[in-house]
Amino acid sequence: MNIGDRWTVTIIPHSTKKVRQLSLSAYRLIFVLGVLLLGLVVGAGFALGYYQAKREVAKLNYVKAENVKQASRVNDLQAEINQSQKELAQVRDKLGQINELEKKVRGMAGLPGGTGSGGTPGGGQLPSRGGLVERAAQMNADLSRRVGELQSLEGQLRDHLAYMASIPSAWPVSGTVTSGFGWRPFPFGGRQEFHDGLDISAPEGTPVTAAGSGRVAFAGWSAGYGNLVIIDHGNGFRTYYGHNSALLVKTGQQVERGQVISRVGSTGLSTGPHVHFGMEKDGQFVDPMRWLQ
Repeated sequence: MNIGDRWTVTIIPHSTKKVRQLSLSAYRLIFVLGVLLLGLVVGAGFALGYYQAKREVAKLNYVKAENVKQASRVNDLQAEINQSQKELAQVRDKLGQINELEKKVRGMAGLPGGTGSGGTPGGGQLPSRGGLVERAAQMNADLSRRVGELQSLEGQLRDHLAYMASIPSAWPVSGTVTSGFGWRPFPFGGRQEFHDGLDISAPEGTPVTAAGSGRVAFAGWSAGYGNLVIIDHGNGFRTYYGHNSALLVKTGQQVERGQVISRVGSTGLSTGPHVHFGMEKDGQFVDPMRWLQ
């Protein structure tokens, strides 16, 4: 086909309308066909780009959804880790309480120190992540129960030690027993009398100590006993300390076992410096030698 050639396109309608003819040169025909081909290529390019862009958007949406899921999993894991750390912190606190209580109880009972490792209970292989919180919570509950048991034991031991300290079993003064409990000749005459305690001789001014802890029921002058201290120890026990040269406690005062309460003297009906030590149990005088250690 030469560039100078012309092409005629005849358009014949199916009706009675006029037949149309379109005459084009070869150059124009080639130009029109080129424009149509270029349009097809550009359209195909746009269609392919749209399809690829749509695929990329779908991919991006999928990645975004996966990221949201992963973020949710990370948040769940972080919450689980935080809960585990909280439970383990409580476990450490309970272990500290147990160690302190054990030291207290051992000290109160006069036992040697323990050899605890101080580690977390339930050692060995670590539990899986899924069971970590449950394991920590169980350990925390077990330790709370153990703390309660030790606190109860400490209270019972404290009460027992307080009871033992209140029993008047300590000698009030170091000296010689010159007169025991029971019938004896009256020191100021030939008749017999019932001696309701022990006479313990010691140098005047020697400290006199409480035979057990308790409350001072009386501190003052008493006929016969001179300067007298009476201590109520509870549990039916009362002790008497007579003939003192000086009183160092007052009525109503709380005293501890071994505390100095007076000084040896010879006041009242006395033949020389000594302590009259009497003991009552449930309102009846008893022989102190049954209780003294």
